[in-house]
Amino acid sequence: MFRKRQKPFFGLRKRYFLPIVCISFLFIVIGSAITYNHAQTQNELMEKRNEIEMKEEVLQQIEYHLNKVIMRARGFYAFQNESELTQLYIELESLNHSIKALKELPYDSDITELETELNAFYLSYTEEILPVAIAYVKANDYESLRQFGNNGPMQEVNDFINYMELYLQAAVESRKDIHDLLLLQVQRQRRILLALTAFVLLVFVLTTSRILRYISSPLEELTEASDALARGEDIHLNAAYRKDEMGMLAKSFITMAKTVNQKNQELLVRHEKAETERQLNQDIIDHVNEGIQFVNSEGMLIHFNEKFCDLVQCKKLENLEDRSFSQWVHFFIENAVIKDPQTAKEVHSFFQEAIERNHPGIRQYRYKTVRNLVVDVYASPVFRGEEQVGTIFVHRDITKQYEIDEMKTELVSTVSHELRTPLSSVLGFAELLLEKELSPERQKKYIQTIYKEANRLTNLINAFLDLQKMESGTLKYQKEAVYLVDILKDVIDVFKLSHPDHEFILLKEDLGKVYGDKEKLTQLYMNFVSNAVKFSPNGGRIQLSVTKEENQLITKIMDEGIGIPEKDIPKLFNKFYRVDNSATRKIGGTGLGLAIAKEIIMAHEGMLVVESKIGEGSTFLIRFPVWEEELVQDNKVKNISVTDKDLVMVVEDDSSLAMLLTEELNNHGFEVIHFYDPEEALMTMGEVLPDGIVLDLMFQGETDGWEFLRKLKQNKKWKNIPVFISSALDEVIDKSKLYGIEDYFTKPYPAGRLSEVIRERLRNQSKKGQIALPKKEDRMD
Repeated sequence: MFRKRQKPFFGLRKRYFLPIVCISFLFIVIGSAITYNHAQTQNELMEKRNEIEMKEEVLQQIEYHLNKVIMRARGFYAFQNESELTQLYIELESLNHSIKALKELPYDSDITELETELNAFYLSYTEEILPVAIAYVKANDYESLRQFGNNGPMQEVNDFINYMELYLQAAVESRKDIHDLLLLQVQRQRRILLALTAFVLLVFVLTTSRILRYISSPLEELTEASDALARGEDIHLNAAYRKDEMGMLAKSFITMAKTVNQKNQELLVRHEKAETERQLNQDIIDHVNEGIQFVNSEGMLIHFNEKFCDLVQCKKLENLEDRSFSQWVHFFIENAVIKDPQTAKEVHSFFQEAIERNHPGIRQYRYKTVRNLVVDVYASPVFRGEEQVGTIFVHRDITKQYEIDEMKTELVSTVSHELRTPLSSVLGFAELLLEKELSPERQKKYIQTIYKEANRLTNLINAFLDLQKMESGTLKYQKEAVYLVDILKDVIDVFKLSHPDHEFILLKEDLGKVYGDKEKLTQLYMNFVSNAVKFSPNGGRIQLSVTKEENQLITKIMDEGIGIPEKDIPKLFNKFYRVDNSATRKIGGTGLGLAIAKEIIMAHEGMLVVESKIGEGSTFLIRFPVWEEELVQDNKVKNISVTDKDLVMVVEDDSSLAMLLTEELNNHGFEVIHFYDPEEALMTMGEVLPDGIVLDLMFQGETDGWEFLRKLKQNKKWKNIPVFISSALDEVIDKSKLYGIEDYFTKPYPAGRLSEVIRERLRNQSKKGQIALPKKEDRMD
C-alpha cells in the first residue's frame, strides 16, 4: 500500500495564494468602480452632446429655410416671378415644420424661448410683412417697398436672422465644450488606469520576486546537488529542513540520490560483470579456430574475431569495423581470395545473396586464399523474433581435411592397384594349385610365387601401419650405436645381385657411429637406393658416400636418373605423392617410401636435403649426429632350453593360425591347449592353470580379448599368469596402460619369434603376470 503523503505545515499556497487573491480582488473592484464612474459621466456627456447636436441640426435647418425665404422673397421682389413666390411659400412651409421640430427636442428653457420668438416672427412675417411687400411688388410700387423695407418690419427680419446666427454659434460652442469635456474625461480615466496598472504591476513584481527568492534558492541548491550527484560526490540540502513543498522536494531528492547511488553501484557491478563476460566472450570467439564475422541487414560489417582478421590481413586497414558492404567485400577479395576473376565474382555473389535474399537455411561456399588455404564459408541469417537483423559468416580452414581427402582419393587409387595386383597373382596361382594336377616342380614354383606376393602384400600393409604409428608417435625405436658404413654395405649387397645394369659405388671411411634403430636405418637407405634404381631405368651409376663434418655424419645417395622437377621437390615427402609426368608414370609405386624415410630421419634428429636436375639425376643428403659414447647394450636374449615342459594356453578363433602356433610351440618344447572361445578358456582355467597364455583380442562372441584380460586380472590365482597378445589390431594406448601392456604381436609376425619371447619371459621374469608383447622388430617385414 502507498503511504499517504503528509501535507506541509505551512506551504507555498498558504503563504502566497491569499495575498495574491486579495490584491487581485481589490484591483478588480477599484478598476470596476473607476470604469463605471467614467462610463456614467461619459454617457451623460454623450447625451448632452447628442441633444446639442440635434438642436444644432434643427437650428441649421431653420437658418437654412429662413435664408431661403429671404432669398426667394428678394427674387420675387426683383423679378416679380410667380415661381419664386411659389418657392417662397414652400420654404415658409418648411420653416414652419422646422420650428415645430423644436418642440420634439428635450426640454430646455432656451429652446422654449427660441420657439416662441420663432413662432412670433413667423406670424409677423407671413401675416404682416410679406403680404404688404407682395402688394407693393404687384403694384410696381418699389418706392413704397423701399420705404417699407427701411422702416421697422424689414429691419426686424434682419435682426432675427442675426439672432439666429448667434444662437447657432452658441450651440456649436456648447457642443465643442462638451467634446472637450469628453476628451478630458477619457484622459483622466487613462491616467487612473495607468496608475492602477503600475500599482498592480509593482505589487505583482514584489510578490513574484519574493516568491522566486523563496523558491529559486532551494532550486539552485537542488541544481548544485544534482551536479554533485553527477560527479559522485556527497550532497547536503538546507532546504530539507523547511516545512513546505520545497522541503519535501529536498527530502525526496536526498532519498532519490541515495537510491541513485545504490543503483549506480549495482549498475557498476553489473557493468563490470557484463564487461568481463563480454571480454570473455570476445576471447572465446577470438580463440575459435574459425573466422567469424557479423554483418547487419544493410550489409555493414559490425563485428569479427581475430581469426577472420588474420584471414583477410585486416592490419592493412586501420579500421575494418563499420565498413559498408562494398568496402569490406572489396577488401576481402583483394587480401584473402586467390587472384582469379571468376572466383572474385563468385565470392561477391555469395556474400550479396546471403545478405539480400531471405534464405532461412545455411549457405556454403568454398574458396582458396592467397596463402593456399582452402576455406569453407557458411552463411546463416540471424533473427530477432521474426525480423532478420543480420547474417553471420563462419570461415573454416579445411586445408588439412582437403589434403586428407585428396590423399584418400590417391590412397584408393594406389591401394586398388598395389593390393589387387599381388592378390590377383595369389588367387590365380592358388586356383591353379587347387584345380589342376601339377608336377612338384611347378607346384613349388607357384607356391614360391604366392609366398613372394604374400610378402609383397605384407610389406605394403606394414608400410601403412609403420607410417601411421610414426606420425602418431606410438612407434618405439630400439636405438643403439651403429655404424652407418655397415648398413650401407648391406644395402648395396642386396641390390647388386638383382640390378646388374647399375653400378653401385660406396665411398667410405671409418668415421664413427650414430645412435639409432638399425632396422629402421636399413629401411631408410633401402628406400632411397630403391628409388635411385627405379628412377634410373637405363642403368647408370648409383653412388653412396659417408663424410663427417664436425659432429655430424653426412650420407649422400646420388643417381644419374631422370631427375625430379623443382616444383615437385617440396611435396616429395607427402604421403601417396608421386611425381606426375610421362617418365615417372610408368614406374609406379605407393608414394609411402619417402614419407616413411622422412619420419625415420626426424625420429633420429636428422636433416634431409634434396637436389635434382631433370635429365641429370638426383642427390639426397642426410645428416645424423655422431654417437660419441661407447654404449654397448646387448639386448639379445640367449636361447635357454626349458627343462620341464611349460603349459601354454592359446586362445585364438582362427583355426589356421591356431594350428600354426600350436605346431610352433610344440616344436619348441611347450605343452599347448587351444580354445576358440574365451569363456570356455576361463572355465577350463578353474581345473588347469597354464604357465602362459597367447591371446587374440577379436572374437565373435560377447567376450573379447579385453574382457578376458579384465576377468583374468580380477582373479587372485590367475592375475600373475603372463599373457602374450597376438592381434591384427593396432595398440590401444589407454587400455594398454590399464593392463600394463608394453607392445603387441601385430599379425602377421614370425611364429618362431613368439616361442622365443615366451621362453624368455617364463625363464627370466619369474612368471609375475606380465602381459608380454613383442617389440617392433618381432614383426614380419
